[in-house]
Amino acid sequence: MADLRALAVRSLEALQRESPWHAIRIAATLANDVVHLEIDGVALDLAARGGRAVLIADATNASLRIRLDEHCLTALLAGVLTPLDALESGGFDAFGTPDALLRGDRLARLYLAGAARSRSHQTLYEEWIDERQI
Repeated sequence: MADLRALAVRSLEALQRESPWHAIRIAATLANDVVHLEIDGVALDLAARGGRAVLIADATNASLRIRLDEHCLTALLAGVLTPLDALESGGFDAFGTPDALLRGDRLARLYLAGAARSRSHQTLYEEWIDERQI
């Protein structure tokens, strides 16, 4: 798998540039929280710093932990799977308090809405798909 962390950083930077309203809402929703994402064993910890959503190193205090495989992520990004379908497929797990899970849902919706308005995200998505030869 190519550098997923670098791709995630490019995605957050594109949101900041091209859909700042969504980027600001994502950072505000994160507030002082950390979300731990694990995609096929690659850990990404998302937090808000200086009013921006950023990846941080080795967070141990995440209130929400999400694990998914790249096939599930690709299907979610393509709109082939809903989050509920993903949970039922076994390719996606989320752990946290009910409030943390709701916050995660809001973060995902904000991210996807912002990405849909960002031209750079089409390129990032195509890179993701091309790498997987889908």
